[in-house]
Amino acid sequence: MYLFAAQIEETHAEEHGAGHGANPFQDNLINWLLLLVFLGWLIAKNLPPVFNSRRQSIESEISAAATAKAEASAFLESQRQQLADVEKDIQKMIADAKHAAQQSTALIEEQTTKEMNDLLIKFESAIQNERRLLVTELRTAAVKAAVAISQEQLSNQVNERVKSELLNKFMSELDTIARSGDSFEPGKFESTAHSRNN
Repeated sequence: MYLFAAQIEETHAEEHGAGHGANPFQDNLINWLLLLVFLGWLIAKNLPPVFNSRRQSIESEISAAATAKAEASAFLESQRQQLADVEKDIQKMIADAKHAAQQSTALIEEQTTKEMNDLLIKFESAIQNERRLLVTELRTAAVKAAVAISQEQLSNQVNERVKSELLNKFMSELDTIARSGDSFEPGKFESTAHSRNN
């Protein structure tokens, strides 16, 4: 490149020296053309690697963006799947809770029914016991009243004449036993009196 530039300057110097009387516009035009050729060669040499580097950078950024988009889509799908799994778990928990509540309600109702039946049986048993106790007390009171009435009637009916007749009868029984010569044994008097009364 430097050799080319040196040759261009030598050629320019020779032309300038040989044609000192040439047109200055032509000299400037040639200089401008040479400058444009040099700039074109410089651009052609240096810009393609810059463009290639820039293109590779853009392509890598596009590839990174596509990868990031794919990862974001995969993460979004994963989050949606996790959300669906959580919703399924929540539905299952709600169903289990409802089932447990129904079982608890049924168990409580069964236990309450059993306790009510037991209470009814206890109440009926207590009522029966109270009824028996009341009947027993009424019978006892009736017997006591009957005994009291009987004692009163007997005390009214047994007067002095009846007492003397009973005493005379008792004495005659003793005389009869004494005359017959039987020994007075326990229970013999009662059996003799009973046979005579019959």
